[in-house]
Amino acid sequence: MFTIPVSIIISNMRIIGITILLLFMGIYSQAQQTNFNNDFNRDENRTLGLHTSSKFLGNTNSTCNGQNTFWGMEQGLAYAKEFELTGNTISYTGNLIPMCSGCGALAICNNLNGGSPSPTFYTGVSPHSYYWDGNSTWIQNNATTFSGCHCNAGGNDSNLYFHDQNYPSSITKYDGTTYTTIFSINKYAGIADIAVDIFGNIYFVSQAGNYSDSLYIISPNGQILNQYSLIFDWHNAYGCFLLNNTFYIGLGPTNPVNPNVLLPVTISNASAVIGTPIPMPPGIILNGDLASCFPGSLTGIITVNDKIEFEIYPNPAKSNFIISLNERITKGWIEILNIFGESIYTRAIVGESKMEITNEKISQGVYFVKVYTEEKNYCKKLIIE
Repeated sequence: MFTIPVSIIISNMRIIGITILLLFMGIYSQAQQTNFNNDFNRDENRTLGLHTSSKFLGNTNSTCNGQNTFWGMEQGLAYAKEFELTGNTISYTGNLIPMCSGCGALAICNNLNGGSPSPTFYTGVSPHSYYWDGNSTWIQNNATTFSGCHCNAGGNDSNLYFHDQNYPSSITKYDGTTYTTIFSINKYAGIADIAVDIFGNIYFVSQAGNYSDSLYIISPNGQILNQYSLIFDWHNAYGCFLLNNTFYIGLGPTNPVNPNVLLPVTISNASAVIGTPIPMPPGIILNGDLASCFPGSLTGIITVNDKIEFEIYPNPAKSNFIISLNERITKGWIEILNIFGESIYTRAIVGESKMEITNEKISQGVYFVKVYTEEKNYCKKLIIE
């Protein structure tokens, strides 16, 4: 009879026991990780008042996921989150990106540094600005540094501006390489943010005491286009943006008059009128910059870019139309935008002063024709019938 030594039996039992223990520890560890993830999602959903977990963005179109969406930085500035505004209802889409440490600004514009995606998010921590790589990282721009405040930002198309709301309030443009201060005024800003329309015009609100006093619209060259009387309690006014031709102001939870709302402002050629406050969703508290992809255009306020530098005829047009410039352009291009700022047509200009445009692919509506030269940009309204 073959007999197995006791020492071998004991040794094998130890191996089996250790194997079972390790297997159990692995299962337990995986269960613990699953529980942690579930707890994280539950905590996140509890905070946001959601039933589905949030998700990080990683696609090339992550900044612009809908015609009615905007982005806002949550209280604590850890994340920027996407929201949809439908009528007078705001809902959280579930999309978010982590913010870099110390970053308090948020803007959306074309990638000015040649990276991907484009458009993308920009932010800043003095003395540098940063752009979002579409996956998980904020990329520092190794350009000329800027000693001013990077705490507020606004952008659209290829226009990006940083706003210092301190006295005097100033606006600085960043082109991907250098910073240029284009505007300064001896006032404090009433909102810690700026908004930018499809023409690159900048919107900001100034304050006087406990209330705002004016809404300013500044051209890309720093010229005041319009100034409107706009009075509201500015306390905890953390951000602003343009969306589909309306200007919105974000008021935080400590505002004594309108806590935790968006304040819509309708702007015409003659006035800026505050509408009914729109409450944020339950559990949502924002306290940082706001930004959007589709600002639209406020047609009555564009004055500087409407000089007779070129003509469009016939206008309104039903078929083809002519763009006639006052002088021959050596190098430039034409772009046609719809009212949401989306480019629907481009054409190069090379040594020309008159161009015929066919509109077979342009549907009826209101458009804006932009002419870019090496020195200036011009814009006119076009109506297709």
